[in-house]
Formats: sequence, structure tokens, C-alpha cells
Amino acid sequence: MVEKGIKFGKLKAITELPKTLRDSPAWLCKCDCRSFIIISASMLEGNRRTHCGCDGGQPAMFRVQPNQRENMLVLISYTGRLDDSGEPIWLCKCDCGEMTEKPIKRVLYGLDKDCGCVFIKYIQAREKDLTDKKHNHLLVISKTGKKSETGENIWLCECDCGEFVELATGELNPERHSCGCYGKRLTSSEDIGMLHQDGTNMAVILSQKPARSASGVKGVCYRQKINKWRASMVFQGKTVLHKEFETFEDAVEARRKAEEIYHQPAIEKFVEYHKSVVGRREGTQKPRRKHGDISGVPGVTYYHAKNKWRARLIVKKKPVLDKLFDTREEAVSARKVAEKLHASPRSDY
Repeated sequence: MVEKGIKFGKLKAITELPKTLRDSPAWLCKCDCRSFIIISASMLEGNRRTHCGCDGGQPAMFRVQPNQRENMLVLISYTGRLDDSGEPIWLCKCDCGEMTEKPIKRVLYGLDKDCGCVFIKYIQAREKDLTDKKHNHLLVISKTGKKSETGENIWLCECDCGEFVELATGELNPERHSCGCYGKRLTSSEDIGMLHQDGTNMAVILSQKPARSASGVKGVCYRQKINKWRASMVFQGKTVLHKEFETFEDAVEARRKAEEIYHQPAIEKFVEYHKSVVGRREGTQKPRRKHGDISGVPGVTYYHAKNKWRARLIVKKKPVLDKLFDTREEAVSARKVAEKLHASPRSDY
């Protein structure tokens, strides 16, 4: 019977693993030479294996020697813990100097060759300088010097609304539109109603994105199997056009007529609804300053979203002042003080 702490020759049973070898429970054992092996209980009970292979003979299949090297990892010691799959976790030292914990099976099989530093270096090498690049409503100002969990650079970005936000390189993609203000613009029931009319997504109908088909016309594609042009259209979840034509011009004309029949009434209704909603809002909201109101002082603007004056100063592409004030005089004074503190011919704004 194999139990924890019992010795079989030079092998000491350390812990039973939640798996089997040759239809027998698997055990992690430590040899007197400080090597570890994984062996079945039947091999220990029958004294068919009393050492790790240090006394000669064929070494054990799953053998970990002291300071054994696997690719860029040096196996230091057993942590005494198992991962979710029941594999022993080993403390390893990477060639980059970092200490990491890895399941021993992944290391021995070459699935984990390093601590992750190679991937991080790859990400850093392929990163481009995004300074002054525009991503939808975001303008990249400069690097912050910080790194994300995956090793990507974190950038300081300014949104069109005036807010600053820090984003990793991977977050600056076509799906990221703004600092978060863009998604808040369409949250009320009236706004949702403006985009969805009777089950129709008006954003899709009014979209100016180019067609994905090779024909260059939405809803028109060439069917090579039958050597014909197909015109199709789906409206409110139903297929209202699905027909083949001999020529490209006939298919485009059919699509255009379908748009006139189904899309045009929806667009006209959308325009009328939009006007009514905007009219109600203009009658209930307080008059605000128009966008572009000028204070007469560089870096001082009226922030009508919060009905306050904003003072800003950016030096060497880093914001050193970004604060709201109740009066214009306070904002101007703060701007002038910041200019004296950060006097530099390279001030950007």
C-alpha cells in the first residue's frame, strides 16, 4: 500500500496525483538524489522501481533532476501544489531572470518554453509609434511609460469631448470609438427609437460603408456556379428580394427598385421622427453656448457639457493642466500660472 511519506528504496512518496498510470494511481516521488519522478503505485508496490535512474538502468519516463533545463526554463523546485488538471506545479527561473510557476507536464513536453517574455518582446517589437494618430474620436498624444498585462504600451489619448483616457495599443482598434462618451449618447428611449423604426435598424440603412461584395453594390453579387448575377435584400427580418439576372445592370436595377419600395418610406419616417424629437429637446433644454465660443486666451475654453470654464496646458505632449472653473477669470489665471511653472518653448497647447 502506497501512502504519503513511505519510502520504496530511494524513492519517497510525496503526493498522489488525480490520474492513473497503467490503470494504477499515479504518485509523485522524490529520490535521494533530489530528483522527482511520476510513477504508478503498482511499480512501487512490486519494487520494480526503487530509484529514479541514478543507480543505473533506464531512467524514469517523467523525471525532473535538480536545476534541469528545458528550453529557456530552469526547474528549481516543486511548489507542493497541483494545477486544475492535477499536474504538479514547478517553480522555474527563466533566462530573462524572472521567476515563474509552470505545470511540469507543459514544461517537459515543450508547451511552455519561457515565462512569457518572448511573446512580450514580440508585441513590443511590432508596436508602432501611434503619436498624433487619430482613432475615431480619439487622438493619441503620447506614451505614458506604463505597460499592460500583455506588455503593450499604454497611450495617453484625448477624446473629441475633451476628456483624457489611457488605453493600451490593443484597445486602439476600430471598435473603440471614444473615451466612453460615444456610447452614452444613445441611451435614452427616444435615441433608441431614432435608430430603430418598426423593427428596422436605420443605422444599417443609412450606413455609408462600402459594399463587401466584389460588385461594389450592396446586395448584388456574382454566382459563379450558375453564371448569373444575384440581387437580394432583407427587410425587417424577411427576404423581400432574392433573384438571379443575366446581366449586372439588371441586378443593380432590381436592387434599386427594392430600396425605393422598402427603404425610402422608412427613411422618410425616420426623418420626421428625428425632427420631432429634436424639437422637443430644444424646447425643454436651457440655452447653452455654441461650440467654438472663444475665451480670447489660448488653452481656455468654455466646457458646455458641465457649464464651466476649462483651463488646459500640454507640454511635450503631456497634460500638465486640465481643470474646470466656475468663471473665466479663474481659468485664465490658472492657465497663466501653469505657463510660468512649465515655461518651455516646446509647449504644444
